Formats: sequence, C-alpha cells, structure tokens
Amino acid sequence: MDRIFNADNGFFRALSKIIDCIAVNFCWLMCNIPTAFIIYLCIAAKNFILLPLVIVFMVLSGPATSGMYYVIVKNIRNNHGYCWQEFWNGFKNSFKVAFFAGMAFSAFLLLMVFDFYAVYAYVYNNHIGPFCWVFVIMALVCIMWGIYLFAYIARFNDSAKVAIKNTIIIALGNLPKSLVQLLIFLIFALAFYLLWPLSFVGAFFLPVLLTLLESYLIEKTFRKYMSEEDIQAEDERNREFKN
Repeated sequence: MDRIFNADNGFFRALSKIIDCIAVNFCWLMCNIPTAFIIYLCIAAKNFILLPLVIVFMVLSGPATSGMYYVIVKNIRNNHGYCWQEFWNGFKNSFKVAFFAGMAFSAFLLLMVFDFYAVYAYVYNNHIGPFCWVFVIMALVCIMWGIYLFAYIARFNDSAKVAIKNTIIIALGNLPKSLVQLLIFLIFALAFYLLWPLSFVGAFFLPVLLTLLESYLIEKTFRKYMSEEDIQAEDERNREFKN
C-alpha cells in the first residue's frame, strides 16, 4: 500500500505533470483573453478594423507564450522549481523582449492577413485567386518563424533585434525541421477548428500539448547553436533536478 500511495510512484508523477500542464495552460489562457476576444469580435462581425489591436495586446501574449515554453522546458520536462512560480518568472524575465519581438511578429502576420483579404475581396471578387496564395505562404512562413521566436526568447538572454535575426536564420537554416514544426502546428489548429463545439475544453490543454511536442524538436535545434560548455552545464543541472 505504501508503494501505491508513494508520491514518487510513476502514477502520481504522471498525474503531477498533467496538473502542471493544465495549470500553465490556464496561466497562458488568462494572458491571451484580450487577444482572443479581439479576434473573436472581428470574425463574428466579419469586420477586421479592430484586428490591429492584437499588436497592442502582445504586451501580454508574447511574454505569456515565452513563459509557457520556459515552464515546459524547465519544469515539466526537467523538474526545475514549481510550475506556477516558474511561469511568472519566465513571463517577467522575457517581458520586454517578448513584447517588442511579439509586436514585430504580429504586425507582419496581420499585414499578410490584410493583404490576403484585400486581394481576395477587391482583386478576385471574393474568390481565392493565384496571388492570394502568395500571402498565405508568407503567413505560414511567419508562423514557422514565430514558433522559434518565443522559444528562443524563453531560452536565451538577447535583445528583441538579436532574437528576431537569429530565429529567422535558425528557421531557414533548419528548413526541414521547421516545416515539420509548422505541420504539427497546423494539425493542432485544424483539430481545434474542426472540434469547435469542444474548443472551450480543448483550449485548456491543446496549447500546452502543442508547445510540449514542439519543444522536443526546438531544443534539439537550439543545442546545435550552443557551446559544448553550455550544453554540459545545462545537462548537469537537469540531472541534479531529476535525481
């Protein structure tokens, strides 16, 4: 009986990880409510005039996304500290850089959305024409870059300008892996869309699950750009926490 109810039992460790995932996902959702509300209003009203406000709300969304990645790598995967505390540490530490880099990311993505809509509505008369696909591809490239951007900010102490430049180089320099990460993102986005009656439930675990899956690929890529000394020091810290 003692073994069954032991906190170090595999079942309780797994349960603890699941609770941590739900907790960090909840924190991320709370920070993204303003952004989600603006997007919902635009879609419901079929009017995108308020969409630029998304850029402003990256003051919360950007740091929250970096904070979630920080927790997943440090806490959920490597047992560093406590989930709630680590999320807000990651949020605070990445706040300035994630905000400005997030503004650049969201501005470019929104520009592609507006360009697509303008061409769709006014050039092709509410039909998807060949030129529309240019903006679709550019938007997908932006998302592919963004997957690295907020993870990079969570992991490394660089300015927004350096983070933007380095993640563009990393995304293009590791294109096959970047495309796999983009495909994973699109599968999750499609699942969320197709299961929209259950989207409220899915919102509480899909973002953190997506970030967790992406982190395994992203971390392997990041290690290629880290020095041997940094890799050894990080591996040693992780072993200490796991023990």
